[in-house]
Amino acid sequence: YLATVGLLGIEETFWSGLLYLLWYNLMFVLPLILLFIFAYNLTAARTISHIVGAFGTKARYVSCAAMIIIGVLLLTWLMFR
Repeated sequence: YLATVGLLGIEETFWSGLLYLLWYNLMFVLPLILLFIFAYNLTAARTISHIVGAFGTKARYVSCAAMIIIGVLLLTWLMFR
């Protein structure tokens, strides 16, 4: 974030820095705002709590497998690029 703000200070990279900053806010801050809105709504919070209770163990295994696969792909890409 700090490096992107630094890009805004240089005229040649202002627009690319601004696009990176907007992209960062879209991908990082917007989901947090949406999560806050869903958590504030009690009906949605109860529904999410029910879903997590019903599928929590399966979701944990799926997310664990996804992280391992992403890690292997990243290491493979770094070793053979």
